[in-house]
Order: sequence, then C-alpha cells, then structure tokens
Amino acid sequence: MPPREYRLGSQFTPGVKLLLGILAATCLLGLFPPVHAFIVQFLLLRPSVAFWPMPWQLLTSPVIETDLFSLLFTGFLLYSMGSAVEQALGRRNFLRLLVLSSVLSAIFAAAVGFLIPSAREVSVVLHAGPIIMALLASFGRLYGDQPVVLWGIGQPVSGRGLSYFFIGLSLVISLWHREWVSMLAGGAGAVVGLVLGGRTRPQPITELRRLYRRLRTQIKRRRYKVLDGGLLNEKRPRQPQSEDKRWIN
Repeated sequence: MPPREYRLGSQFTPGVKLLLGILAATCLLGLFPPVHAFIVQFLLLRPSVAFWPMPWQLLTSPVIETDLFSLLFTGFLLYSMGSAVEQALGRRNFLRLLVLSSVLSAIFAAAVGFLIPSAREVSVVLHAGPIIMALLASFGRLYGDQPVVLWGIGQPVSGRGLSYFFIGLSLVISLWHREWVSMLAGGAGAVVGLVLGGRTRPQPITELRRLYRRLRTQIKRRRYKVLDGGLLNEKRPRQPQSEDKRWIN
C-alpha cells in the first residue's frame, strides 16, 4: 500500500490573509510619491528615532513592503508554508507569533543600528523578513521529520530541511544586498520562531532550555565513534580507555 499523503497549508487562512493584505496595501500605496515619502520618513525603521520620539516604528516597520517582487515571494511562502503553521498553531497562537517576532526583531534591529554610527539615520526596509523567518523556523519545528514536497515538484525532503533552505536563502539575499540590519533582524525572527513556534502555548524559558539540551546532545554525539574489533585502527595499538575516551567499543 503506498504511503498516505496529507496536504499541508497551500491555502489562504485568515491570519495569512490579514498579513498579506497589510503587506499588499503598503506596497501599492507606496507607489504614490507623497505616500512613499510619508512611509520612509515616519513608518520605516530609523534607529536614531525608533525608540524615541517615534516608537511606533517598532510596530509598523516589520509590516511595510516596498518591493513587488519581494511581496510575491512573501505571498508564496505564506500560502504554502505560513498557512500550514496557522493550521497547526491555531489563529490566536499564529497571530501571537507574528506580533512577538515582528516587535522583538524590530527592537533588536533598532538597537544594533543605533550602535553603528553610519546606520543610525538610514531607514531600514525589513520586507516582513522577521515574520517570514519566524514562520519558516516554526514550520521546521512543527513538521521537521515529515517528508514534504513543495507544490508537488521534486523529491520529498524533511520539513526542517525545507524551512532551513528558505531561511538560508533569505539571509544570503540580505547579505548580497548588504542589508546588514535587515539580515540581523531576520535572524532574530528565526530565533523567535524556534523558541516560540511549538504546538503548545509559548513558554520562552522552557523552550530555550529544550533547545539548549538538544544542541548539547548533538554536539556530544559527534565526539564519539564506534569501531569494530576493539582497535582504533590497524597501525595504532589499542590504548586504555582512560587515555582516549573518544572511542567506544
């Protein structure tokens, strides 16, 4: 009997519709020069004024989109993977993840930009990067071990591998355009998604401890190797266990 296949996402769920509608509205309104000037001056993230006297930039900057191609790419990810995250988390937890990832990443980006003198007065376009990175990281947590085929193209890959591919692609694009602050904000969004993107109610301290234990276990596993016959190799004689603890026989 062939394995049963399930459809993940690939639809416009309510939370996805809300986010995509906001991004599309800002992108289309930005086509008018007066509105574009207003967005750049007051709504985009400018580290020198983001904490004061314009703290609302921490809320508005992550949902401002100024590029049509970026909007299409974001819509593709929201339709195919963001909706799967909303289906797993529920609408309330999904919206909570969007708000936390956007605000925390904007605060981090503003603090980093303020510490760099050349970046303090530069308006940063985040392109919804922190939110998308949080959703991708959350998708990797929720469907990490499941084989996933995107749009029915290619061979199945793990959900974790697919999410990490798009996270790496987004970081490389920001690095290619030398958008350092935007890249760091996206990385912060991915961390938020890893910590808070589980099925249950977000518990930051518990999730951080669990992530730390998982990384520590993986590092320890790489330090050991099993050899047959009880010999390290053909030329080197066997040493007492106390002298070389890297090998387990």
